[in-house]
Amino acid sequence: MISSKSNPRPFPVKTIPGQVSSRPGTRGNLPSLRRCQVVTPYPVVSAAWRLCTKGRFKPHTVLDLGAGDGRFALYGKYGSYLGYELDPKVRTLTLPRNAKIRCRDALEAKGEFELAIGNPPFMRVQDLDSLWRDRARRLIKQEAGVDPGPLGNLACYFLWFATLRTSADGRVCMVLPSDWIQKAATRALRSYILKHKWKVTLFELPSTVDFDIGKRANAGITLIEKNESCSTVSLVKLRADLRPRKGGGSRRLISTRGHSPRSDHLYAFRGLSPGSRNWFVLTEAERIEARIPLDAVWPAVGTLRPLPNTFTTLTRAAFTARYVRAGLRCWLLRTDSPGLDSAVRAWLDSVPKSIQENSTCGARAVWYDYTVPIPGKVLYSSAYSSSRGLKVVSNPSGVVHLGTVHAIHIGTPRQSPSRLVNYLKSWNFARGSVPWVGGMRRIEVGQMNSILSAYTESPRSAGR
Repeated sequence: MISSKSNPRPFPVKTIPGQVSSRPGTRGNLPSLRRCQVVTPYPVVSAAWRLCTKGRFKPHTVLDLGAGDGRFALYGKYGSYLGYELDPKVRTLTLPRNAKIRCRDALEAKGEFELAIGNPPFMRVQDLDSLWRDRARRLIKQEAGVDPGPLGNLACYFLWFATLRTSADGRVCMVLPSDWIQKAATRALRSYILKHKWKVTLFELPSTVDFDIGKRANAGITLIEKNESCSTVSLVKLRADLRPRKGGGSRRLISTRGHSPRSDHLYAFRGLSPGSRNWFVLTEAERIEARIPLDAVWPAVGTLRPLPNTFTTLTRAAFTARYVRAGLRCWLLRTDSPGLDSAVRAWLDSVPKSIQENSTCGARAVWYDYTVPIPGKVLYSSAYSSSRGLKVVSNPSGVVHLGTVHAIHIGTPRQSPSRLVNYLKSWNFARGSVPWVGGMRRIEVGQMNSILSAYTESPRSAGR
């Protein structure tokens, strides 16, 4: 049963009065605490216990940050289990006598435990309450001597505190997105773990595992073994029965020690996030109906899915055939020009208040005024299928890239976009990346810059 001596502290959820809560990750509506909780399937709970107690490891004290209904207390052998769950509306399961859950903020957890296990809530950094985040950063800096930075999501903060609340020879086993090992926002956490030479293993869950919100992006089990001295990070695939694949072994990930800084002449950069693609990126039919002229929009793509893998160049003809005529969102409003087109102004006047005040638009001095990046010479999809490889095309038409479509800036005539495209298509990106969602994988900007750094040293990079 959940016990509480007093009312819990405010939720770590950013709230705007009058807005409707929705699923985690939406930009138009802010997530509620309940929707940020991802119920863990019982087979995954069992697998987490099995993986973290290998080698006859039997924890006497167990901590669960974000305990939910307490299902992690139903498995494994331990002396005592203490869970922290902030939501008083969660109905707790019947727990063993040596297990209890406190209705308190995870930041209030004290003491030292032999094992930290669980499935922390997931919330994007944009939706975190700033006061909660600042308090979490102060605690981490006081205890670890490291500033985690302001860009981590909620699950990453929970992973930080799991490492701080476990003993010197303890273990951390958490179900959370595996891309923390590669994202630039978690560089401080990775450096902290590698400094202590703790062994890190990422267990990749099969795509057949369903969470309560469907297949969870980057679903995996992270195991940190403080009693094992190791400076590498391994990725191990699990079979359908959630046991490690035989003979599959483990493999080290690309660029786990940090991301390469970008050079001045050749670098990757992220796609623009205008704030709502449904309102800022129009289809051809919407543009015509709103009477917005072509000189008041930019050609833009938020996906390369319409392009076959054999494509190497996004020509104007290909853009027209596969995006414009196909009815896809492909016209980005020009809102940063000195004088807004009257039709664009009329369109912006119809945008709902919830969009104007979302985390992206609300952070701007003028909610609709975003700066469009200079189109890259090469475009690639940062999310890709491991079976089909990375989609990458040259961009002679100057199409703007959005969201998961990233771009590569080429600042010298010596570099040939077509040669770079061929070079990237020859790379086996799947060998050192983490799972994303729906059988897809993802390459981070810093990782791409590492690859581009190697490309500049390759004879194939010369424009001969």
